[in-house]
Amino acid sequence: MIQFRYCFVPMGATAEPAPHRVYLDVGNRLGAGLIDHHQPGAPERCTAALVLEQAQAIRSQARALPPGQPLEIVTHQQPDLDAITAAYFVESLVTGRLPRPAADRWADAVCLIDRGHTRLSPSQPIVPYAVFLARLELAAADAEQAQPDGASLAALSAGQALVAWAVNRLDQGVPVDRLGEHLAAAPDFQAEVGLIHADLETYRHDLARAERLSLALPRADGRGTETVPGLWIERPQSLLFKAWARGDASGAGDPRGFVFTAVQLSPTRIILSIQPDLGLWLKGLGQVLEEAETARRRQLGCERQGAPRPGYAGPDPWYDGRSPLHGYTIVDAPHGGTVLDATQVRAAFERWRSGA
Repeated sequence: MIQFRYCFVPMGATAEPAPHRVYLDVGNRLGAGLIDHHQPGAPERCTAALVLEQAQAIRSQARALPPGQPLEIVTHQQPDLDAITAAYFVESLVTGRLPRPAADRWADAVCLIDRGHTRLSPSQPIVPYAVFLARLELAAADAEQAQPDGASLAALSAGQALVAWAVNRLDQGVPVDRLGEHLAAAPDFQAEVGLIHADLETYRHDLARAERLSLALPRADGRGTETVPGLWIERPQSLLFKAWARGDASGAGDPRGFVFTAVQLSPTRIILSIQPDLGLWLKGLGQVLEEAETARRRQLGCERQGAPRPGYAGPDPWYDGRSPLHGYTIVDAPHGGTVLDATQVRAAFERWRSGA
């Protein structure tokens, strides 16, 4: 029986092909044993879907394993739904127990989530994405005292249990858009359901202290700008803040909800994003922030070392959303953290807006 061993590397890590090893959602390449979508020119699909499309290449990595040697699966630390689903698919493909039509439907749903389709409505808050995040939150609480990779392994285990449940229900004929109803009633997920309902009230408290914005953002077709509602917040307590905000038509005064969010998760990480498929983008913002980052690090004498990430000028840059799947709708701080404070990030954002 084939065994599996997991390794976790920083987000954005690059990699080279290696026998008996599969990289998922990292590597910055698509090829034999390397399944990633964050690089320019990649298909407009998430990693989970690419695993299914590269099934033969995945199986080839498991062929002729030396006796006792496991297939090594490498993904990023704090794996998300895409990475965890991709890992589940790899294990299932290699062991021959993956129901393909159901897996394809789940992969399509994961691609939408990874693209940013994460709106939550108070009238229907129990959806797979929300349950997944709640499940990982509960798993993380149990793994706080574990070894360095303990939190990532706990997330992987908890997330794969949900993925297996979802694929099984889809294989039984449950439509994707009905999975939420089944999750709400499933005994195994009642702790997550309770956490989601409580999180809505937490979001309302966060919203009361968030800065509300009316922003002119550039259209992706180059035809000027469009004014949209947005939020800027430091350290929200709500687990699902961005998803609630995107579905908050009432709070935003706009049927689209809050289109733009800037969420400072910690002093060294902020994520700026817009809802996908609205004809808007943040193209160029990542470059402006990266230039500010480089200049500030030079002043502080803490410049980043190492080879540049492929396609970027330096190592561990701001991610600018260049993956075709993301379409420049998200900008994320360097994995190692930014040295820019909140005021400097905001200044760079306004410089970008003024020149967009």
